[in-house]
Amino acid sequence: MNKNLKNIFLINEGQILDLSTWEFYKDKADVEKGYFSKYYKTNFENQEISIGVFYKLNKKEEIHHIAWGIKTEKDCSYNATVKDNLYIENIISGCPCDELKAVKKNIFIKYKKYLPIFIFLTLTVLFAFILQFLFGDTIHSLLNFYMASFFLVFGSLKFVNTKKFAMSFKKYDPIAKRIEIYAKIYPCIEIILGLAFLFQIQLFLASILTILILLPTTFGIIQALNKKQNLQCGCLGGFFNVPISWITVIENLVMIFMSLAMLILFYI
Repeated sequence: MNKNLKNIFLINEGQILDLSTWEFYKDKADVEKGYFSKYYKTNFENQEISIGVFYKLNKKEEIHHIAWGIKTEKDCSYNATVKDNLYIENIISGCPCDELKAVKKNIFIKYKKYLPIFIFLTLTVLFAFILQFLFGDTIHSLLNFYMASFFLVFGSLKFVNTKKFAMSFKKYDPIAKRIEIYAKIYPCIEIILGLAFLFQIQLFLASILTILILLPTTFGIIQALNKKQNLQCGCLGGFFNVPISWITVIENLVMIFMSLAMLILFYI
């Protein structure tokens, strides 16, 4: 096995993680043990994972062993020998072992961070059908009520803690990055759009504006996901710490396609 760092791969269930793409965050020398170590980190299954590569002090290009586990403020003790086939289970030792295995095996733990989004999306759909049952009679009205419920629910959550929302939002939205005031007024824009769809006021303009505000946000989230950035989603305001994910991308795309459908079917 070639022991250069860029050629080390960790194989787990068919997935190959190339350590050369990980973020370097510290190094240190242990003269007593004769090791020089470099530490890298990345995100794996919604956990911040750290790997330590230990070299011999007298042969800094030769890896003696590596350490892998969930990154915490306190370093753990590892002793895993480098082998040709480095399965995750073979190189974990020390305190993070059981925690990482639990994350891999329990699908609820894996997705529990996204549970608030699923709950509020379910409420949005429920509100839309209640409004449709009480006041609507066409597909057009159902689309209006869903978009109204979506913007009023999520806009209100953002509005309660505008400052915290703005801090998260401007980290991935390309417009908010350049125009700070946009992040601060964004919750108000969503609430106004929600009221417009609810009372069917200026629907053509509301549909256009929906597309114009969601397209840049969706693009920014996709960019952040491709770069594997660990960012918090501002979709639920300051109430929950939910990481950005493809769930938000799909959520936004659904709203964009619904707006396009309204424009095509009813206005163009």
